[in-house]
Amino acid sequence: MGINNKFRAVFCRELRRIIASPLYIVVLLVIPVFTIVFLATIFATGQIQEVPVGVVDYTNSQLSGQIIDKINASQKLAVKEDCRFPNEKQAHEALQKMEIYGYLVIPPDFDAKLFSGTKPTLAYYYQKSLL
Repeated sequence: MGINNKFRAVFCRELRRIIASPLYIVVLLVIPVFTIVFLATIFATGQIQEVPVGVVDYTNSQLSGQIIDKINASQKLAVKEDCRFPNEKQAHEALQKMEIYGYLVIPPDFDAKLFSGTKPTLAYYYQKSLL
């Protein structure tokens, strides 16, 4: 008996076992097809774009305006006028109400540190459960 005949015999035997048991058909065919269709419908819309984020701008300078404009220029994030907050408490409340997905804090000494040569830091807060 050649290798092809042995392979064919094993293949036919296993095919009969699969057809005989409905569980095998479900596990081998139905679940994988359902999973592919389910994931395809979830990701059919593509990436999320223009996620609303807030800004707490303590400097209100031209430089901070340029930073906000650069954020708005990206396709992924959007800072709308109603997403500019006077303090971090209000921004955090908006984050908890899920009006925004995160917020950027531009500190009051940002311009001074930048122009003096020290490294200023921008803080960004977000909820991991939302992203």
